[in-house]
Amino acid sequence: MSKMPFNSGGKFVAARAFTFGSKSYKPGEAFDWRKIACSERKLRIMYDTRRIVTLDEFKKRSTPTPIPVIGAPEQVTKKVTPKVKTEESPPDTGEVAEKKKRKPRKKKATS
Repeated sequence: MSKMPFNSGGKFVAARAFTFGSKSYKPGEAFDWRKIACSERKLRIMYDTRRIVTLDEFKKRSTPTPIPVIGAPEQVTKKVTPKVKTEESPPDTGEVAEKKKRKPRKKKATS
C-alpha cells in the first residue's frame, strides 16, 4: 500500500505504539498534534517513519497478519527434553596425563 501525500490538515492516529512528550500512544489512538504543541516538522518526520498515519489510511489498512506458531499445538505444549549422549570414560590406569610444555615467551626489549 502506498502512502498518501502528507497533509498536516488531516487527523492523525498512531500507526504503532510509541511515546511522545511523556505520553504513550497505542495503535489507533488519536494523535492531536496541535493540542500537544508538536511542530509540523516533527509531525512530518513521524509520518515519514510511519509512527503516525492519517485516519483514512488507518481505516483502509488491512488487518495485520497473525504471527504463525511454529509446530503443531501439541508440540508447543509438550515438554521436550534433549537426549544427552553418555560416553564411557576410559578405564583408570593410575597414570597421570603428561602436561604439554609451553614455549618460552620472548622478553621485551627495555629502553
